[in-house]
Amino acid sequence: MSATPPLIPGSLNLSTLEVNKIKIVEEVLGDALSSLNTWKGSVVAATTANITLSGTQTVDGVALVVGDRVLVKDQSTGSENGIYKVDEGAWTRTQDLVAGSNAAGIAVFVNEGTASADQIFVCTNDEASAVVGTDALTFSSLTATIAAAGADTQVQFNSSGSLAADAGFTYDGAGTATLSVGLDATSLTLGNGANESVGTATLVAGTVTV
Repeated sequence: MSATPPLIPGSLNLSTLEVNKIKIVEEVLGDALSSLNTWKGSVVAATTANITLSGTQTVDGVALVVGDRVLVKDQSTGSENGIYKVDEGAWTRTQDLVAGSNAAGIAVFVNEGTASADQIFVCTNDEASAVVGTDALTFSSLTATIAAAGADTQVQFNSSGSLAADAGFTYDGAGTATLSVGLDATSLTLGNGANESVGTATLVAGTVTV
């Protein structure tokens, strides 16, 4: 005859544990679904002009085939913009951005294309005016590029998402960035003219020490 396990004093509120477990699952799923709602499946190409939304065709230098996903963002009728699946007949909107859904803040990566390859596009409409199939949707690229100099002595991302700087930091457009510095007999100053310096190094016997 086997021994009976001893009883341990105290109580365990299973109902509370179950409720807390459900809350945790709901929070995790909520965060996951929120992320899925923002990021859409990548597309093969993105339009650069108004197109006919039917049949296989070439978009931004990419020969599309049936089943390809395409970001349509340049229609004369803006409410036609969105993500479509290519078909031999009329194109249909993809299941992750169907008519009637809200496109505010959604993001999509473009895989190929002469103008849009490897770029991320985001719908910039406010939530109150981003209903797919009803409102004119606007998509802007988030891909950072090197742009003209800004007003401050610093490397920064400006409001358009471009990398900017002033005359003390230049870019030749071919992959080389140059930082201009001031140099006298005793010190090396990181800065530019009348602007505030961002650091000074001491020059002793030909050696620069920060």
